[in-house]
Amino acid sequence: MDSPNHRPRSALPPARDRFPPSPPSLLILRAVFIGRESRFSSAGQRPSSSLALRSFGTGLRPSARFREGGPPSRLPQTGSGSGGHPMRSAITQWCAPFLSNFMEGMRKAAGISARLLHGGGPKVPVVCIFGRARFSLATPQEAEYEETRLDCRFYSSDLHLERILTRDRPDVIITLGDRSSFPEIARAPREVRKRWIHYDTLPDLAQLGVQAYEVHLGNVFGVREGAEEPPLVSVFTAAFRSGDRIERAFRSLREQTYPNWEWVIVDDSDDDGRTFRRLRALAKKDHRIQVFKPGEHSGVIGKVKNWACSLARGSILVELDHDDALTDYALECVVEGFRQFPGAGFVYTDCAEIFEDGTSRTYRDGWAFGYGSYVEVEYRGR
Repeated sequence: MDSPNHRPRSALPPARDRFPPSPPSLLILRAVFIGRESRFSSAGQRPSSSLALRSFGTGLRPSARFREGGPPSRLPQTGSGSGGHPMRSAITQWCAPFLSNFMEGMRKAAGISARLLHGGGPKVPVVCIFGRARFSLATPQEAEYEETRLDCRFYSSDLHLERILTRDRPDVIITLGDRSSFPEIARAPREVRKRWIHYDTLPDLAQLGVQAYEVHLGNVFGVREGAEEPPLVSVFTAAFRSGDRIERAFRSLREQTYPNWEWVIVDDSDDDGRTFRRLRALAKKDHRIQVFKPGEHSGVIGKVKNWACSLARGSILVELDHDDALTDYALECVVEGFRQFPGAGFVYTDCAEIFEDGTSRTYRDGWAFGYGSYVEVEYRGR
């Protein structure tokens, strides 16, 4: 017996008849949301060929892919009707709750692992203090062998905040004085502001040290009051001899209209550290970038992506290949999709596979099990 989620392929009309052409304003990233019931039609939009994942698992990119050369083509899209592909529906219903529950427990360990693997930083929490002369802060000592010192660094203003964030990677930010004197911190992404403590006047130093340490621990262990809003989006990338193409991904992230993101890059190159040095230099340009390298070359991209996901701290994962680019509104669309459909576990988006000469790749009729379709769009004159 047929049902919306299980029906013969012959019952489906051709893709071009099922889905009308899309307006150019929707362009590359047009999100469709899959909850545990896989109701594609609930969004009023079409399923498509990329994926963002809430919590942990495997995310496919809402992106434009660039290749070395090839024939011209159009933007590929996938669609599955109002009920969704039965196999995709089954996988979604089974995987979403499993990944959400299982990987939530891994998230706390991931935050600590990220600190350990990064290496080279201070062994005590870093506290950046703005607007006050130097003083020392410490935490209460529970045992003689425990370190109580906090690594305090002092600045007169937040004028060069980005430079400070990329160099010091502070765990806590303290401002003292007139709150309006710190405009850069006030408009920084939430991941910066949740480390921020402000006092109009300097409090008791013992109290300040305790509060600074509590803020640090709260962020390490994910202590939140209610849902995180706006959510942190973790963009993850497996890098391998990336060369200049990593700059394309970097530029597309810097141009995002949604600022609360982090970029986790795991380098699996076997080039004597050349790619890793380049990635470390990239991380010095934006505090939201974290770069890691395993102890030895893996050569298994799935394993490298798994490492990257495990090191991510955000509640939404988005995969970005090292030679791809996101449209400037991509992350904003993904976040808005999860807001509109809080029960969704996955977000599918359209993508374009584009060669270096600007032409697109096409597939023969019937691709994506008959669900694929194309629409011609323009983005930034291309």
